[in-house]
Amino acid sequence: MTSAAAASRFPVSGLRSVELTVRDLEAAARFYTQIWGLTEARRTPDVVWLRAGGTDPYVVRFTRGAASAVESVTFRASAHTDLAALRGALVDAGAQAVGEIAAIDDVGGGNGLAVRDSVGRRFRVVQGDVRVPPLASATSQPGRLAHVNINTGDIERDIRFFERGLGFRLTDRSAAMAFVRTNDDHHAVVLAKASVDTLNHIAFNHDAWEDVMKASGRMCDAGYPIGWGP
Repeated sequence: MTSAAAASRFPVSGLRSVELTVRDLEAAARFYTQIWGLTEARRTPDVVWLRAGGTDPYVVRFTRGAASAVESVTFRASAHTDLAALRGALVDAGAQAVGEIAAIDDVGGGNGLAVRDSVGRRFRVVQGDVRVPPLASATSQPGRLAHVNINTGDIERDIRFFERGLGFRLTDRSAAMAFVRTNDDHHAVVLAKASVDTLNHIAFNHDAWEDVMKASGRMCDAGYPIGWGP
């Protein structure tokens, strides 16, 4: 099935970006560009937007702050999706709306909405953001985000939230994890049983195994040994 065909079945077409607050903005930007291989898309004195090699305007945004925090996880709505209906489904699934459906004041623009789920995690959905030309990279750059892994104190609650609120579907599960999808990827979100309700990790997608190995090599050379895989 093509990505376009898969998107037509889901109100959300994929994972777009993650927004984080960090205490040391320069250190975060330096690691993710010089070692991991992302490219700076835009910068202000207190915010850095980083893009991957694909067509997303950015995949990670860092904002300078007093304490590290997860600001939001952003999904992209399918072109056919009614944002008002989607926000209604999210509220019915237990979310609290944050602000109005409006133009997004962020790199890439578009229109969108924001909600907080029942434990306070903030999710955004953007529609019509500007896609950018892909980069030709010689640094084994990731092409896009692959998934976010979210810790949860109630995995059944969060499966229901993603299914009923965002139209995701359960792909697979184990005793400790659930994998939910919103396109023809196996999953865009992993829900992992834990004692806290927050972000566990962000995963990136490379186009080829050779790129995975080269990127892993860069991490090892910089003093960050492989913790799992490949």
